Amino acid sequence: MNKANQVSDFTFVLSFVLAIAFSALLISTSNQKAEFMSEKYDACIENPYSHKCGISYNPTDETSWSFSTFWVELRDAIVWWDRNSRRELGMNDRPYPKELSEIMNSPAFTVENNEKEYDCYVLPIASMTVYFRNFGYPQPYSAVENGEDNFIVWPDIHWFCSLKGSDHSSGWKPWEDLGLEVGEYFLGQGPPYLRIENEEGQWYMWGPTLPDGYEGNDKPKEFPIVDFNWVYGEGINFPKLCNEIKYTYEEDFERNCK
Repeated sequence: MNKANQVSDFTFVLSFVLAIAFSALLISTSNQKAEFMSEKYDACIENPYSHKCGISYNPTDETSWSFSTFWVELRDAIVWWDRNSRRELGMNDRPYPKELSEIMNSPAFTVENNEKEYDCYVLPIASMTVYFRNFGYPQPYSAVENGEDNFIVWPDIHWFCSLKGSDHSSGWKPWEDLGLEVGEYFLGQGPPYLRIENEEGQWYMWGPTLPDGYEGNDKPKEFPIVDFNWVYGEGINFPKLCNEIKYTYEEDFERNCK
């Protein structure tokens, strides 16, 4: 074997060994990060005020939080109705109900960011493909019962917000495929919540500062809500859901209102 071949073989072996070592380092780092996040998750579930949890946690008061439960219950009813309707359409070719389509395509509320307004729509369960792993949603820890409905740690994405007038309600197309640029949309996690400051109330949506897949800024931010359509506005609420809507399918009414 000549010297040139020996050098070539050595270079190949060295490159191979370095590649294996680098891969092992990445796996080790990934495992360590996953272990850290798991420990942090458990600590925050147990007590978000603990040193081990180590988050910025500024909860609202219990009385204010009680109003958020309306949003939790209404949003749950809508997304499960949507999920079942999509399943029936796919499996049995049953048409998607028009009354539900109108709800899904109307904004639930409007938030403000940098003097611009964004209409926020309920995000279907089927579209929740990205979870931003931030902590500290301001649900009072005392309002979490037996670990159920704990929004403090990794709350699900509930809302998709696009610039007012842009007509991007997500709907049947995943929000990731809408082709929107950074700053043209925001994502909301958990239900809207109320803060009472100086005897005045202000509603907020909580979500990533600048969502952009895994490349954005997932640090949470409070977005002030400037207008309501659901619950407190002309849009959907439980009385309308059960007393005013004409249902296409009787089983939908029974599931939502019985």
